[in-house]
Amino acid sequence: MDNQTNQSGENQPKPTEYKRHVTAIVAVLAVSLLFFSLTSPTKLPAIFFIVAFILIFGASYAVATILVYLVAFLGGTLGQDRLRPRIRLIKAASATIITVLLGLASIGQLTPRDILTLVVFFGLLYFYVTRLARR
Repeated sequence: MDNQTNQSGENQPKPTEYKRHVTAIVAVLAVSLLFFSLTSPTKLPAIFFIVAFILIFGASYAVATILVYLVAFLGGTLGQDRLRPRIRLIKAASATIITVLLGLASIGQLTPRDILTLVVFFGLLYFYVTRLARR
């Protein structure tokens, strides 16, 4: 992976890595915008609902990535190699939570109990995975 070492000896991603990520983020958001603006759920075959939720997940992950880069840009320590797996896990978990909540809301099955269950489940998953990563 292309990394540079900053003054404190931590590896930081090179600007080309950010450019690749920004290009991918823009592409996912553009495809999502096109898909959702050009389709009508009432006229869509059922298989395309799967595509819609994949795009929702991708867009949520892209927004989480933007937030991570924003925090890193503002002086956070998110570029450290030891934090990268945790950051990926947090981005994936937040995108999954958003996708599942939107899926449940779209069929009218979302309750406060579901929200609490998802948050607790992903909180426990985060602590379990980070604990395993330390070994």
